[in-house]
Amino acid sequence: MKPSRLVASTVVLGVLLALVTPSADAGDTPIQTIPFESIPTDTSLVGGPDITLDGPTVVTQDLSVQGEVESVTGGVRFPDGTLQLTAATGVCGSNERAGLYDNRIPAVTPPEPYSEVCFKGGSVQSDVHTISESTAGGSCVPGDLGWIIERDERTAAAWDAARVECLLIGMRLPEPFEWRISCVDAATFGLNDMTGNWEWASNEAEPIISSNGTYGIATAAFGNAGCANAGHSWVGNSVNNNEVRAFRCVL
Repeated sequence: MKPSRLVASTVVLGVLLALVTPSADAGDTPIQTIPFESIPTDTSLVGGPDITLDGPTVVTQDLSVQGEVESVTGGVRFPDGTLQLTAATGVCGSNERAGLYDNRIPAVTPPEPYSEVCFKGGSVQSDVHTISESTAGGSCVPGDLGWIIERDERTAAAWDAARVECLLIGMRLPEPFEWRISCVDAATFGLNDMTGNWEWASNEAEPIISSNGTYGIATAAFGNAGCANAGHSWVGNSVNNNEVRAFRCVL
């Protein structure tokens, strides 16, 4: 296992114990345990296999880690290469948490032209980006309640393939709430072709039994004949039918 390196910038702790197993140079005495209440800015902890922070820990500024961040009790684990674009929040699907919304504009540079939609000052506001550029600046800024959505449809694909395509660029499919608001004000938001065909509009699928007896897994698709036109499309069913729909990535 490669060495871990932690660069702390103002880490404030309740009574905290750092267990450090450093790779000592010849003649050095390894330090096994360091009790402290705070780590000064720009302190580097360089250890052997791992560095353990034992106790309540609050990080008030950037924390850089070379290696993996992992819970020792089997909780969250961030391997090398993990990119966390926004605060970790649940994504509301077509049924679960459908009445709640807490997504925030992320500080990113999406690969395709996109629009930002945010709620602030008692109104819905937007920024239209005609090229790949940062979300910083404009009416909507990182941290505002809202989302970013690609301006153009992507080539129609099966739901699981569409999800993977968005996930590979750190994004996701829209949720019904996001898709509907984006469609109603598509001209203001600079969004193209929101109606006229079906688009995937959920990240969750559910078991469905249709009136003709066909059963399988389906999810929301919106927009064929207008912003209020919606239905379920098959992800896969008992007659081996998985439908393809246009889609756009959201974050």
